[in-house]
Amino acid sequence: MNNSNIILRLKKTIVYMDKVLQNFPRSEHILKERISNCIYDMLEETYSIYIDYENKNLKLKEVLTKKKMLDFYLKISFDKNIISHKNMKNISMNLKDITDMYYAWLNSKNETKK
Repeated sequence: MNNSNIILRLKKTIVYMDKVLQNFPRSEHILKERISNCIYDMLEETYSIYIDYENKNLKLKEVLTKKKMLDFYLKISFDKNIISHKNMKNISMNLKDITDMYYAWLNSKNETKK
């Protein structure tokens, strides 16, 4: 598995989510910040795995925790009708694929640092 695919997919998802977040009402600025911070933190942690590969599993678990929180914040946004069904579907599909990649990376045994 080429782990750089995770980074590319995250970047594409961030670009899409940034467009969606532009339409958040001012009254939901905290929720907007949490969503933005989670996805950017996921990217940052993913980059850090390449530097600190010895702690790969721990860092991947941290990223997956961020992803769970992101899911929670997005669900709240959807329930409040801030995010449309179409946008939620697109984001969810991307995040599911990214999550699958993280789990594959976490479960890889004999992978060397790339």
